[in-house]
Parts: sequence; C-alpha cells; structure tokens
Amino acid sequence: MVNRLWARGTLIAATALLLGGCSATNGGSSDGDVPPTLTVTETRGGSDGRGTPSPTLSDTSEPGTAPTNPSATCNNNPADSAFGRFLEQGRIPLGTLGAGPGDVIAEPDDYIYFQIKDNGYDSCADLSYVVIEGSNGSGQGPAGTGSSMAEAVVLFHNGELITNPAPFEMREVTAVSRSGDGDIDVVFGHAGGATAEGVTEHYRFTFFYDDGLSARGQLPDTVDGHMRLYLL
Repeated sequence: MVNRLWARGTLIAATALLLGGCSATNGGSSDGDVPPTLTVTETRGGSDGRGTPSPTLSDTSEPGTAPTNPSATCNNNPADSAFGRFLEQGRIPLGTLGAGPGDVIAEPDDYIYFQIKDNGYDSCADLSYVVIEGSNGSGQGPAGTGSSMAEAVVLFHNGELITNPAPFEMREVTAVSRSGDGDIDVVFGHAGGATAEGVTEHYRFTFFYDDGLSARGQLPDTVDGHMRLYLL
C-alpha cells in the first residue's frame, strides 16, 4: 500500500501534477502571497500508517451448509487502534518539521495534553479521523495558557493510524465533513494575530485517499513552524 508524505513547499501528486488550492475563507491570506501547500512524496514499506490488506475469509463449513465465517466487524472506537496508547496516556509527544519529506524531529519535553473533540473513526473506511483538542506543555503537565491551546486532525486508513506525515497543530479545527469514504474536508481556524484575538483566519483543506493519502487546499504561510504530533 502506498503512503505519501507531507513536508514543505507545493503539494505534488504521484504524477507530479499540481493540485489546485482554495483561498482563505475570510481573506486572511489575500495579501498577494500564496500560502504554501504541502509536498507529497511517495514511499513504500515500514509501519507508517498505511493500510494492510483485509484478511481472506475461508469457508470451513460442511458441504451443503452456509458458510460459518462472519464478515469482518467494523467499529468506531479509536482505542482499538494504535492511537489507543495515546488515549490511555492522555498526551502525545510533539515534534518539529525537519528538512526532508516527512521528517519530524521529536522535542524531548514537549507534549499536548488532549481529549477527543470529534470522533469520526471508522475501522473500515478508506479514511477516517479523530479531532483532538488540548493544551501544550512539558512532562510536568499542560501549560494551560491561551497560547498553548491547540487542536489537530489525526487520520486513519482502514483503522490503521497514519503517523507519517505527522498531523500538524492549529489553533482550532472549526468544522469537519465527509464527502466520500476516502474524502475528509476540514476548515482550520488560525490565530494570525495576537493571542487575545483568538482565531482570525480560516483555511479549507481536504484530505483524500485514492491508492494513497493526498491533500489539497491552503494553509497559513507559518504552518512549517507549527508543532507536529509525534505518533511514532
């Protein structure tokens, strides 16, 4: 199964076609600068969140009887996935974006202390998600300040946690909707001004799965500096 990585620069599909972007919904990036989208490169192998083939169900019933093997059971509990260990801890290590595609450098004492804001997990969907909300802090606990508040979208493919590219923090995940089994539309809220101003800009971004994970849309031009969830 093919996974694709996000990093700095322009979003590139496997055929190197540039995918079109959407403008900031409130004009927050209409100053003539084109906000960067995400670069997608292709990799194979490793436990980087790619889906695994569904097991083949064999018929062990006696001739002339109905098969006894049930179909695979789907569920909406992210605790049953690799994300479960982070749910148990109530925190996720943080990292910063490195120089290469999908390169995230773990910070030694940075965490987000979180809870689930929106559960869209589906172990049988090409692409599903959970939205988390919380406060960044150290190993001693969350900072609890306005500037430490963050939210993020964590993605899954057929129930497998996607760890690379690492999810990026934003001030707010304003809305999430599904336009297909493998398409998730997100509106991110960005605090582009002073902390006291809160969310000042909105950006629409779409994650989609079609023989691999890709994305299209626009993000703030400061997104490279946003903390990443280190899910490895």
